[in-house]
Amino acid sequence: MTFDSAPGASTNDLIAIRKGTARTSLKDVIVEGNGATKRGIAANGRDMVFDHIQVKRIGRVGQETQAVAIWDGTGLTIRDSFLEAGSTGFLSGGAVTAVSNHVPADILIERSVLTHPLEWRGKGYVNKTAFECKNCRRVVVRDSTLENVWVDAQTGYAIVLTASQAGSLASPETTVEDVLFEHNTIRNVGSGVNALGFSQHSATNPTQRGHNFRFLRNTFVISGAQFGGHGSLMQLGWEPADIVWEDNTVTQDGTAFIHVADRKPITGFVFRNNRVSKPGTYGVFTPLGSRGTRFLDMFPGGVISQNTFAGANSIFKANFPNNVYQ
Repeated sequence: MTFDSAPGASTNDLIAIRKGTARTSLKDVIVEGNGATKRGIAANGRDMVFDHIQVKRIGRVGQETQAVAIWDGTGLTIRDSFLEAGSTGFLSGGAVTAVSNHVPADILIERSVLTHPLEWRGKGYVNKTAFECKNCRRVVVRDSTLENVWVDAQTGYAIVLTASQAGSLASPETTVEDVLFEHNTIRNVGSGVNALGFSQHSATNPTQRGHNFRFLRNTFVISGAQFGGHGSLMQLGWEPADIVWEDNTVTQDGTAFIHVADRKPITGFVFRNNRVSKPGTYGVFTPLGSRGTRFLDMFPGGVISQNTFAGANSIFKANFPNNVYQ
């Protein structure tokens, strides 16, 4: 079955699953935009399963677009699918909810591709991320490919985990928590992960603290030189907590593989048993120092150990001795 936009038509949602709709299943469905489509699927029901779906050519010049988005729904599984959009392959949150105190939860994406058409680069399609959570909990992305993210509307990070209220709505329950990325390939991107704790707009629109982000056995191939941006594995800020990286393989070309955007402490940080090629001239860059200087002041109790680093600076080696250097 195919759902598509009429030639030349400007369409908001090709498929809209409305709030409260229970147990929606889509299988072997093609959802195709025409370059003037805002969203492929608005997934706002309960207990939804999308199996072997293709969402293609979702884009609109000058406006943010998503292949799949959820803000009023909960319980969503996407398997063996292809999600292509101008801005974001998958988005949770980011819109005003009709359900009070609501956080989209229990989201699984596996064996899928989240991508942007390379031929749309430089043509105004507002490229942002492959995967973004502004409001979510209990999310798993597994055995998938996230690709083709360049500097455009944002700074080229493939994965964005940033709690943020939508508009002026008072939703202090907004959070990003309990997120697992496991055994994925992230490639053709300007940077890897941008993760915040509280919203940078917390003074006027407070959120809960983002926490429990785990990255296990993923492969990151990052090129700021080719796709713009920092060229770094991660950027952290506003006190995210309990971030664990284990058994990942990273190739990057930035000046640091960890950027910290402010002086707020980051607790529960573990970076262990990873392989990083070219961690950069500065390695770990924070407002308090680079190459690991005053690392524990920024990361109380933090761990960087049992990793293999190729091409690390000598000062970085001295500050993090419990690693293998090549």
